[in-house]
Amino acid sequence: MSSLPNPIYLAGCALIAVGIAGYWVIDAPKQPTAMASVCHALPVSNSTAALDGGMLQRTGNQKGLISFSNRTPKPIVATMGNAQSGKDYQVVVINPNTEGSISMPVGYYGLTVMRGEEWCNLDIGFKNGIKYQINGGISVAPNSGTEIRINHRDGVPNTAIDFHAFPLTLATAAGGISIPRSEGGYYMTPGQVNGVGVNFMVDTGATHVTVPAAVAERAGIACQTPAMFQTPGGAVKGCMGMAKAVTFGPFIAHNTEVAIIENNETTLLGMNLLASYRISQSGNTMHIQGAGGAGAVDASRQKVPEIAWDETPHAQAAGTPVRTRDPIIWALISALGLALSIIGALLDRFRKQQKLLKVTPAD
Repeated sequence: MSSLPNPIYLAGCALIAVGIAGYWVIDAPKQPTAMASVCHALPVSNSTAALDGGMLQRTGNQKGLISFSNRTPKPIVATMGNAQSGKDYQVVVINPNTEGSISMPVGYYGLTVMRGEEWCNLDIGFKNGIKYQINGGISVAPNSGTEIRINHRDGVPNTAIDFHAFPLTLATAAGGISIPRSEGGYYMTPGQVNGVGVNFMVDTGATHVTVPAAVAERAGIACQTPAMFQTPGGAVKGCMGMAKAVTFGPFIAHNTEVAIIENNETTLLGMNLLASYRISQSGNTMHIQGAGGAGAVDASRQKVPEIAWDETPHAQAAGTPVRTRDPIIWALISALGLALSIIGALLDRFRKQQKLLKVTPAD
C-alpha cells in the first residue's frame, strides 16, 4: 500500500494554487471607481459654459442677469440648474477678487457654489475645498438681476454668501439710463467707486455722493476732512474724501468728492454728481441724460466669455483596469509554495531510499 504524499509537499502545492488563483481570480483587473475620475484644470480667466445648451438657448425666452462678485482670495465655481432634479444647466468660474455676470432665461434655479484651490471636476469640486448647496435656490426675473456676493471674513473659517437684488439699468439711445422704481420705492442702479462694485441709490435730496466706510477702505479713499452728517437717524460722524472715478450706467465722473460715513450700508448718488446730468421722471421710471463732461463707459456689468467645458459631468471616467493589490504578493505566495513542494518531494525521496536500504539483504 503506497503512503500518502508528504504534508510539506501538499502544503506547497496548495500555496501554488492560492498564488495562481489570487492573481487571476481574486485580484483580477477592475475598472476605476467613480471617485477615480480624471481631474481637469480650471480655466485661467473668468468664464462660463453651458452644460445643457438646449435648455438655455430656447427662443423667445426673456432673460435676467446674474452677477457674481468673488471677494475672497480663492477661485469659485458656481453651477445653476434644475432645483428639483439637480441637473446642471450652466457653470461659471470667477477668479479671486473679481466679478462677472451671465444672462439666464427667466426662471427658478438651484444654485451650488464651490470654493477652493485645486480643482478636480464638477462631481468632486475642489480637492479639500468647500461646496455650498444654496437653500431655496435663486429666481431670475425679466429685466432685473441678482448679485451674488461671496465674501471673505478675517478670522472666520466659513465663507459668507450674500444675495443682493438690484434692478437693471437700461442704456437709452440718447446716451442715458432709465431706472425703474424698486418695490421699496427707491431708484437703484449698479455702479463702481474706484473700481469697487456698489449698488447706488439715486437720492436727489443728498448733498454728496455717500459711501460706507467699508467701501471707502476697499476703494482706497482716505479721509481728508472730518465732518458731521445729518441723516434720518440723526447726526453721525464721518469725513470727506476724493474718489478718482465714480461710474454708473454709461457715465463716469472723475475726481468726485464723497462723504464717508461709519456704520452705514447705503451708497448714495448725491447732487454734487447728479447736478451735471438732466434728470426727469415718467411714471415709475427715472431718466438720467448726459449734459456734457461725462465720458461713456459700458452700461452693463461685465459679462464673462463663453467657453467649452472640458469634462462630462456626473459620469465615471474610463481608464486602464487596475489591480487592488500588488501582484508581487501572489508571486511570493506561489514561490513559497514551490519551495515547500520541492522540499516535500526531496524528503519523500530520501525516506524511500532509507526504506530500500533497510530491506536490502546483506551479501
